[in-house]
Amino acid sequence: MSIQLKRCLCLLLSLCILISSGYLLFSGSAWLSLNLVSSLPLGNLLAAFCLIVPSFLYFVRQRNWLSKSVLLCTILWLPASILLAGNLQLRFDEQNFAVWIGATGILSLTIVLLYLQIVLKLVWLWLRLLLNRSISITSVKY
Repeated sequence: MSIQLKRCLCLLLSLCILISSGYLLFSGSAWLSLNLVSSLPLGNLLAAFCLIVPSFLYFVRQRNWLSKSVLLCTILWLPASILLAGNLQLRFDEQNFAVWIGATGILSLTIVLLYLQIVLKLVWLWLRLLLNRSISITSVKY
């Protein structure tokens, strides 16, 4: 199996995990409260996947210090959240909740901005190709 095929399969699996996790989280499924190892709710694990998968996909596309640091932060999100809450269910007191929601919001916003950067680059490349094509067509003399 070639490396490119392995990467494509890994990306496809990651996207499937992201889509299914996102669906369960946004639908409010009863499965979210299912306790896994040591009473860790499935919803907490799926939320971690929803942060890790996009940053992993960005890391595969852009291997730079920013993508590495965001990937590391998303991997550490669940353990840091558990330490901050003091329990696996992520039940916070008011002060810790404010810190946690702020850090989670910043991390989520960072991931969205990274993807926005990719989308803008693709739009820019598409526009350049479109403009080059129209210039070359109009410069042809009949």
